[in-house]
Amino acid sequence: MAYSDLKKLKKEEIKDITKVEVDNLIVGGDLFALASYEFFKNKFADENTKILTKEMLTKESTSFLGPNILRGEENVSYLKNVFEHAEIVEKTETPKFYKDMKFKPFGGRGKSEKLMWGEEFFTTAAADYSLEKIFPFVSDDEFYTKAKEDQIDLIYTKIFKDDDTWVIECSNGTQIFAKKLVWSESPWKFYEESIAKEKLSNEFIEFVESTKTPCALHVKLEFDKEITKQDETLLIPLSYTHDWGHFICEFSKSESENSPQTGHFLTFIDVNDTNEEDISKKIRLLKRNLEKIYPHFKDINAREFIVLTENTHSLEFDDSFFLEGQPYLKNAYFISSSAPFYYENKSDDSDADSLDCLTHLSRGLKVLLQFKNLLS
Repeated sequence: MAYSDLKKLKKEEIKDITKVEVDNLIVGGDLFALASYEFFKNKFADENTKILTKEMLTKESTSFLGPNILRGEENVSYLKNVFEHAEIVEKTETPKFYKDMKFKPFGGRGKSEKLMWGEEFFTTAAADYSLEKIFPFVSDDEFYTKAKEDQIDLIYTKIFKDDDTWVIECSNGTQIFAKKLVWSESPWKFYEESIAKEKLSNEFIEFVESTKTPCALHVKLEFDKEITKQDETLLIPLSYTHDWGHFICEFSKSESENSPQTGHFLTFIDVNDTNEEDISKKIRLLKRNLEKIYPHFKDINAREFIVLTENTHSLEFDDSFFLEGQPYLKNAYFISSSAPFYYENKSDDSDADSLDCLTHLSRGLKVLLQFKNLLS
């Protein structure tokens, strides 16, 4: 969602109230939301399931944005043991940072510019995996056709409960009444739009506050020729005089110098302390740095795609908190990489299935499995 779109969210006028009743309402449009939708359609085919999102439900728009998010020993180990069919291949190339006109490996003698929120995660080597093996539906065009038919293309503004029924009120006045609510966006957004915060436990609120993140600014450049043969993760500072953080960069592999290549670039920003001009400035800095590092950059045409999203992967969790024993949250399920776990490990669980230290893709997959187990 573009920054200008984010600013419009509070400007939409309330119109006549329309009531919609569903069995299952999924809020969000990412892969975890679609995986939940697939689960409901297969497990409870006779129930009415809807997806509330403004996002486009296509393979391209629901893929994980930016550089690879599978990295870290615990995360990779979890996927290898639980999703061993996902064709996981650990990279051996160490991520590098740019300083003194050259790239230097993390863990070496050199020291990078100050790392800001979320950047340290990308200083360890990534592991490639097959998204289609984990989520087979992503290659099924018919699946997206059905999902679009069940999409409610509105913006939510309020969340509350009417007895045991969840009610989501949208910016145009529509009220959606749902027996089960599945929340695939940040738990912070659930808390922010809840109008009965006093009914939420202090433990849940503390967990939610710990998962709050900056926004993620994603830039994708589709070059018509190869820019570089580097395929490791690269961190390029926005400034050498100010602590403005880095653009985290990854380039796709290309067959030859004349083959197209895609660059994914990510930086984190505080959306409450920025504006469209600041975002434009960051993008200009990125391009200026790319031109300095790769002099032929200015001679290569590129298509540009920019996405600003609030659904950033959280990094810190209080995993002593579990969703059991939360009466107000009955029939509400959280399924994202920022969600709390549903239940503590049982004594007979394997070490490979540990909940400790999981983040990003691995955490989201663990939460999704717990959600499916609860409803199976």
